[in-house]
Amino acid sequence: HSKSSTAKNLVSVLMDVCSTFGFMKELRSDRAGCFSSKYTRECLGRHNVRVHLINPRSPFSNGLVERRMREVKQVFKLYGVRRSGRWFDQVPSVLRRLNNVVLPKPLHTTPFELMFGRSF
Repeated sequence: HSKSSTAKNLVSVLMDVCSTFGFMKELRSDRAGCFSSKYTRECLGRHNVRVHLINPRSPFSNGLVERRMREVKQVFKLYGVRRSGRWFDQVPSVLRRLNNVVLPKPLHTTPFELMFGRSF
């Protein structure tokens, strides 16, 4: 895939998500080509979304996401995904589990409750 085709795919998915949930103020990402492309920045800029790219090789800049990705990998292991190799079949179960785990203080609520204002 070229940088422009993956940027167009990214923007297409983001527009679908944002049409349901609204636009974010900032999109924080690594420096992958689809996020750093002029096309992505222009499309998101039209909706007042700032693209913030973290520094390369400094995952601490994106600590919460990096921590959450470790948790995702751990949950996939619990579901035995390594053995089966069919990780995509387990995505709904993994998401449901992670979105309903209470976050630490000061939030002390689940990601689902933060997003939708109610319990699952």
